[in-house]
Amino acid sequence: MTRIVPLPSDEVTPFLNDYLKQGRSLSSDVLEKVDFASGRIIAILPEGWPDEGCLQFSTGLGIDPVDTRALLLDHLHSFLTESSDYVVVFEDALGKLSDPAVEQRDTTLYRFHGEDVFSLVESDQVSLETLDEAVRLVRGYLMLGVVSRVPRSWESSDKKLTFTGEDLVRLSAGAVALVFEAYDGEGYLVWTSDEAPSPPSDPS
Repeated sequence: MTRIVPLPSDEVTPFLNDYLKQGRSLSSDVLEKVDFASGRIIAILPEGWPDEGCLQFSTGLGIDPVDTRALLLDHLHSFLTESSDYVVVFEDALGKLSDPAVEQRDTTLYRFHGEDVFSLVESDQVSLETLDEAVRLVRGYLMLGVVSRVPRSWESSDKKLTFTGEDLVRLSAGAVALVFEAYDGEGYLVWTSDEAPSPPSDPS
């Protein structure tokens, strides 16, 4: 089970800005293009998470995040099945193209910009299993996920492995939701644009 907590934007935004400043090329573009005041922010947390811990974004309680990740994947899946214009891209803040672990992985989801590493899921390949793989490929410290609405002129992911700088700008400019791994990997912060579908509601 999970707990969904709406959070005040003004109390979360400084943390998110610092988070993005530590990321890679996509984080930099998101920091420039996205106004957190034009949306709403929720925390996806394990059931029983105390109220006083909801604003302690770097602190965990030693709880298995399997349920929080499952709800996050469902939310991302709902975007991709709603419109063929949506894509989800995850940025790996620590990985590099030249890392042996990256080079040895057998996956079609990796995308690169210089040495920066991403995973990409498009609507025509969407499944919970594919989304889970995309998250696991980059999961770790400072993981950023971007749900973006891009024109269908976007080149299909199976035709290229490299993002251009223009691609990253388009992804950032079209962002309708952002996902930040937080709470020591046990939960997530999710920003959703006011123009996007509603974020998940508290199942309790």
